[in-house]
Amino acid sequence: MQPLSSPPPPIILTRYAQWASAYNRTQDPSRALIFAKNLEFIKSHDSSSLGFEVQLNQFADLTLAEFRALAIRRPPAARASTVDFQGAADESVDWRAKDKVLPVHDLGMMGCSVPDVMVDVLSSAEAIQCKAPLETFSYEQLYECGDGPLGCAGSMDQFEQYVEKHGLMTSAAYTQLPGSSGTCRVNSTVVSDLPCPVHKWTKVTKDDSDALKAAVSSGPVLVLVNAASADFQFYKSGVFQGACDPQALDHAMVVVGYDKDEASGKEFWIVKNDWGTTWGDAGYISIARTSGKGPGTCGIASAASFPTLKAPHQ
Repeated sequence: MQPLSSPPPPIILTRYAQWASAYNRTQDPSRALIFAKNLEFIKSHDSSSLGFEVQLNQFADLTLAEFRALAIRRPPAARASTVDFQGAADESVDWRAKDKVLPVHDLGMMGCSVPDVMVDVLSSAEAIQCKAPLETFSYEQLYECGDGPLGCAGSMDQFEQYVEKHGLMTSAAYTQLPGSSGTCRVNSTVVSDLPCPVHKWTKVTKDDSDALKAAVSSGPVLVLVNAASADFQFYKSGVFQGACDPQALDHAMVVVGYDKDEASGKEFWIVKNDWGTTWGDAGYISIARTSGKGPGTCGIASAASFPTLKAPHQ
């Protein structure tokens, strides 16, 4: 696609103005050029041959480089050790249908997806393993207290170890504590609201889609994927098989199930993203699922994990 340098035609400027109004953005001539280029990409996308659709969304005035810098941020590597997860996998699973998945929310341009996704997966685990009501625990607490001095550049290990040691409060309880955003508000007198403490974060066997399927059959799973592509930036619907580097994992998401498209026969993971419901299929993406060994589409089977819980008050 060639860069656009001349002002977009009036019909595109009208489209840009409508988009800016819908997303509460200030109109800017330079952003209009980027919008026009992204619109050209969307129009040129061949949904029939690629198997998935793209659309304008909240990222439509960002270049791909800006999208990578603002909306995604490569999580540092977690502990390398993995364990085999054995379990019988059903033919299809969707934990949303069992009311075990939190609603999609919007990280905005924060880009720090790991704490958010860890809380999503932990909330589901408490509801499934501990048979507790589905509760929103505080990703603000995890982000502000569990990452050490490095901010979101802290490792997944730091977040995992914080939850294992301290637990989490509910989001409602944590936000009532005195203190300012960005600063840890808990002290030694604050206790965890988790019904069942976290024993450990179980690592699904690396590069094994069948092990990931078995894990998801028991509950939602945290995965890392490569999301740094225009296909991903503007995904709308269909089974995603876009261009992505499975080795460059830069974004955390939640696999909440898997199924098969009856029309095409394609198997896919049901994956929750927290970029709001205006992105993707009401905040979700169907990512092509393969069987056997290998990193899977966009590396989805390379770094998967979920919390294993203790019994209550153990």
